Amino acid sequence: GITDDMVETEPKIDIVLKEFQEFIGNSILVAHNAAFDMKFLKLQEQATHTKFENVVLDTLLVSVFLDREISEHTLSAIADRHGIEIIGRHTALGDSIATAKIFIDMLDRLEARGITSLDQALRASNSMVAVRKMQEQF
Repeated sequence: GITDDMVETEPKIDIVLKEFQEFIGNSILVAHNAAFDMKFLKLQEQATHTKFENVVLDTLLVSVFLDREISEHTLSAIADRHGIEIIGRHTALGDSIATAKIFIDMLDRLEARGITSLDQALRASNSMVAVRKMQEQF
């Protein structure tokens, strides 16, 4: 529902992405459905002279890893399962806070499965990419 008129006076993408890149530095990023956002950033790299090479851990993929038997892995569905209220759904701040709370809850469940390092969490979540592709076929 965002129109050109709504963002007409806002800073242009090249400025915003450079500021965002400076803000995140080389931090590890945690995001929900990160592939969507990372694809957008990758598409803008050449035009904005920015490159995002941060490590990204996707709570959607972690959710699939932890709850393969459940088909719904939207941010709202996961928040409901974790008893987390999303205040300001579909806003950057509201969704980010909910994602952070979900991720904190997921850490104990990951540890219970023997996943205690970032590398292990990345491998577990990335292994779910193939599972997600198979699910899309059904």
